[in-house]
Amino acid sequence: MRSYIEPKLCDFNLVSLRVPRYKLLKAVFKQNYLSDDERRFCRALDWKAESAENKIKYVRSLCAKALLKTTGKA
Repeated sequence: MRSYIEPKLCDFNLVSLRVPRYKLLKAVFKQNYLSDDERRFCRALDWKAESAENKIKYVRSLCAKALLKTTGKA
């Protein structure tokens, strides 16, 4: 027997990303290879940005699904 799982909208109500701009720009414009610390910083920031992007994509997909139920009038 299958149990019904209640659909869940999302467990967040805010998507934010803190970007240490100076540190990021310093790594971008560095003339030689990144140090291990700079590499870890860039990798972690990339993961955080990807997580925020996935949350936004989730909300956008729900909006698109809801908009399919409109009559097509502007």
